[in-house]
Amino acid sequence: MSRWTMPGIDERTVIVTGAASGIGAATASALSEAGSRLLLVDRDADGLERTAAGLDADRVATLAVDLADRDAARQIVDAALAAFGEITTVLHIAGAFMPAYIPDATPEQLEVQLQVNVAAPFWLTRAVLPHLSPGGQIVFCGSTSSFVGSAGGVVYCATKGAVLMLMRAVAVELAPQGFRVNAIAPGTTRTPINDEIFAIPGHLDGVIRSIPDGRIAEAHEHVGAIVYLISDLAAHVHGHTIVIDGGLIAK
Repeated sequence: MSRWTMPGIDERTVIVTGAASGIGAATASALSEAGSRLLLVDRDADGLERTAAGLDADRVATLAVDLADRDAARQIVDAALAAFGEITTVLHIAGAFMPAYIPDATPEQLEVQLQVNVAAPFWLTRAVLPHLSPGGQIVFCGSTSSFVGSAGGVVYCATKGAVLMLMRAVAVELAPQGFRVNAIAPGTTRTPINDEIFAIPGHLDGVIRSIPDGRIAEAHEHVGAIVYLISDLAAHVHGHTIVIDGGLIAK
């Protein structure tokens, strides 16, 4: 039996954005092990193939697309329906992080982070809705930066704050239709999105000192919260955020 088995998980047909690496790839592996059908989405085609290589080929499809492209939402929905004929679950895991202090921030950095972190989940949710199976689930990906500001990350913090308010509003609108909408909020995690800031001398040590648990997370440590939120065990959970941060925002 899979260690990720929870009620209903093996019946899910799941779109996973950001599936080429990090939390998205770890989640895809867990859901495949549990029997879900998966459409893996990312702009990194090679990364998608690496993720898919270890999964059940009969229950996995991939789509390389840039989420900043407004047409991406339609392409994702079409690919999921072509591969599996239904969509029960959407996991908005993809994110963009382009750190910069205010004087150094560029229009491109603002636009990319707004598009990938906020606009893309909205447009994909909108595109999926006419096809989402009864009782379907949507999970957004916030961050501890949704709650705690950080110098050099103003735009990222703003977009991740917006993600959680987007999730709450979508949850309120869709709950009467029988859909469940929630979010996770990872703390600092060892994923490729953080490679640039981890390379700054002393930065990682400073982050670790700020975390009560005394370490940063690994990507797989966020999977349990996602699996729970899309399982039948969370049947009455709407509009909530599970924070996985080693105690950071509890301080």
